[in-house]
Amino acid sequence: DELYYSAMKNGLFMDELITKHGAIMDKYCGEQKFAFAIRWGGEEFLIGFSGMDVEKAKDCLENILNVIRNTTVHTGGMDINVTMSFGVAPGKVATQDEIVKSADDLLYYAKEHGRNRICDASDVKE
Repeated sequence: DELYYSAMKNGLFMDELITKHGAIMDKYCGEQKFAFAIRWGGEEFLIGFSGMDVEKAKDCLENILNVIRNTTVHTGGMDINVTMSFGVAPGKVATQDEIVKSADDLLYYAKEHGRNRICDASDVKE
C-alpha cells in the first residue's frame, strides 16, 4: 500500500529489515567454514565463499533465499516480506574488483528477469 512504499522509500524500516536479513545471511554463512557476509552499500550485501565452486555457493544461497522468502518482519504496524536476488561470480582468475563487478551485473540481471532468484553466468541468455 502507499504508506508502506512511502515508508520504505524514505528508509523508515530499512534498518530493521537490513538487520534482520543480515542476521539470516550471517547465520547461514557462519555454518559454512569459509564464508562471510557484509553489508555492501545501502541495501546490498556481499557474500564471499572461499574454496567453493559456483554450484555449491548457489546451494548455500538458495538456503538463505528460502529462509528470507519465508521471513516476515513485523515493524511499524505492518508485516513486511521482501524479495532478494543474488548474482554469483567465480573468483579463480579475476581481481576482487572484477569479481564484484561480475556479481553485481548478474544481480541486476536476476532483478530484471524475475527477481527473488540466484543467477550465475550460465543463466544469462543473450
